[in-house]
Amino acid sequence: MQEKRKVSLKDVAKPQDAAKPQGVAKPQDAAKPQDAAKPQDAAKPQDAAKPQDAAKPYDPSPHEVAAIRRFVAEHKEAPLAPRMKVWKEDGLTKIAFSHPDPDIANVVLMKALGTKDLHFLTGILHQLENATSGDTVNGQELNFMLATIEGMKPKDEVEAMLAAQMAVVHIATMAFGGRLARSESIMQFEVAQRALSKLAQTFAAQVEVLQRYRCQGEQKLRIEDVQPNARVAAPAPEEPSKSNGQYHEQQNGNASRPTLRRSNSRRKLVPGTGHAERPLPHARRHVAGRT
Repeated sequence: MQEKRKVSLKDVAKPQDAAKPQGVAKPQDAAKPQDAAKPQDAAKPQDAAKPQDAAKPYDPSPHEVAAIRRFVAEHKEAPLAPRMKVWKEDGLTKIAFSHPDPDIANVVLMKALGTKDLHFLTGILHQLENATSGDTVNGQELNFMLATIEGMKPKDEVEAMLAAQMAVVHIATMAFGGRLARSESIMQFEVAQRALSKLAQTFAAQVEVLQRYRCQGEQKLRIEDVQPNARVAAPAPEEPSKSNGQYHEQQNGNASRPTLRRSNSRRKLVPGTGHAERPLPHARRHVAGRT
């Protein structure tokens, strides 16, 4: 008989000899977070388009550079007058000059408005403040009106007041122009159209009045030179007829003569003798016994 072989415990398959867990994909062998795409490997902000590369400083054209230089030169020669600051504090609206020294601001603004009287400056500023739209003073409109008056360069108080009225009428005209554009009914359209037309006519009349006021003391003298031309014959004088009254004037010696034109530029005009004093004709003399 065959001898039975003794099986020892070491011949039995041991647990560690079986499929060991180490043969299986271990968690550390799997895709690790550090093996994945790391944030630093991705597109970095510094690799993207940098702001300084995208928005380059604007390079002005030669025409723009010349305009800027001209503006700076004119501003240095004649700086603008100070404007007004408007703000609210403790529920109150406060107004002040946009200048560190109020006394200097008063003098510069009086010069811009063509006046030497401080009371006139105070009054015109108060009137312009009341003319702005809204419940409170509108600083933007106030400075616009001051800029408009200064731009017209008034020489006295009358021109300054006309310029102030023109600025106020212009603001009202543009306001009704906006209402006309936003009108939703025929009644609103007609009201805005009438007001806009009247304000535009008023503004045109104010411009004409200002021009006439500025030219009231100027007189223009026009001297016409007549150059003699041998090829062109002078027109023959027209003989007076008995129907137009010139015949009787010549008979009585009262015919008016036109002003003679000069042919030499160095000589002055020769006045006519038609307006000289002469004795009355016999038919117009006083006869005794008649009233």
